[in-house]
Amino acid sequence: RKVLNSLEEVYAFAKRDETLIDSIIDSIIAVDQSGNIVLFNAAAENATGWSRLGAISRPLDRVVSFSDQENKIDPIQMVQDVASTGKARSFLKPIVMTGTKKNVVIPVTMSIAPFEESGKRGAVMVLKDVSEIKELDHLREEFVSIASHQLRTPLTAIRWLLEMLIKAEQQKQMTLDMKQQAALEQAYSRTLSMSDLVSSLLALSRLDAQKVKATMAPVDLNALCKKLETSFQIEAQRRQIAITAMCSVTKPVMTDEIILTEILSNLVSNALKYTKPNGKVSLEINATEKELQMVVSDNGIGIPEEQLKSMFKKFFRAKNALSFTPEGTGIGLYMVKSFVEMLGGNVALESKENVGSRFTISFPLQYSNG
Repeated sequence: RKVLNSLEEVYAFAKRDETLIDSIIDSIIAVDQSGNIVLFNAAAENATGWSRLGAISRPLDRVVSFSDQENKIDPIQMVQDVASTGKARSFLKPIVMTGTKKNVVIPVTMSIAPFEESGKRGAVMVLKDVSEIKELDHLREEFVSIASHQLRTPLTAIRWLLEMLIKAEQQKQMTLDMKQQAALEQAYSRTLSMSDLVSSLLALSRLDAQKVKATMAPVDLNALCKKLETSFQIEAQRRQIAITAMCSVTKPVMTDEIILTEILSNLVSNALKYTKPNGKVSLEINATEKELQMVVSDNGIGIPEEQLKSMFKKFFRAKNALSFTPEGTGIGLYMVKSFVEMLGGNVALESKENVGSRFTISFPLQYSNG
């Protein structure tokens, strides 16, 4: 009778644990060190198409497979690594889980933790379905992209007209009183800020949606350098900042001109924005035997030393930058770093508060054969 009561108690405890695990909305799969499934909750059944009885004791890779955007992930190797090292692992960036039974494909985030029972090691996987979040992200990116496209064309036209008026006034082709000059300056400044914001949002939405792909082609860096200097000349004059652009590379190089222009435009724009009147901003493009090097430097407000390591994070702005000009999104340098890495390069930052900043970008050098 005592044995029977004990068995009933064990069964009751096991049933309670099973009920608790089944009440969890995330998929939970426990695997032994050999890679065989030992626990499979109700959420895992719904997500994979496998029943609990069908999944238990099967090798994990016969039930589900995982992949990120680059390649497949070996699930058994992954859990064996966690089980043997005793170190938990997380995939906070969504990966794709495919249930082999019905070929069910779901984006998930994954956490894997080690466990040990009766001297035997294994790992528990917690898989969170992020399908709805992915859909919301997609809708957000689509909205930002459409809105940015709709705003970009009229803003470009307004900017062009204002630049024509500023040039006419500078060349004495028209005369404005002080109030009119101030109004024109303010309109131009606001238009530039809005144009920069729209361009940044559009580039960020395409970057996050991974729609930006580098297309390598021969690029004349001297022409690109002159084009950038000319495009920022009015802004530099308006801010009373001297801007120079020099390029010693005479042969066309293989790169993506659109992405490279975006990188350098962001850096030069930032340098102008955070440099006081009578300051200097420079762009230099040089080449060594194996490396293409681009340097954007200024003698502006600089960056506090303790915040240097955070400058390339999305939406981060240094405290002195916020005080100097409240306008800004904090996504420019994040995009610069992402674009530089997309072209196979790296970016380094040196800065001292109230002295200035220097951004150095390095790419592998490849001349055009044409």
